[in-house]
Amino acid sequence: MKQVDEKITFTIGQVSDLKEISTYTLRYYDKQGLLPCSYTENPDRFISRA
Repeated sequence: MKQVDEKITFTIGQVSDLKEISTYTLRYYDKQGLLPCSYTENPDRFISRA
């Protein structure tokens, strides 16, 4: 868990573990625009807590 722009965010690995969804599926959802992710300078994706 990380705080980005005053929002609590999770890496896709953390969401995968918490929700028992594969990282592949989460990346696919991101590419389809179904799960908007925030990106940092490194290749990490972060998902905001809704």
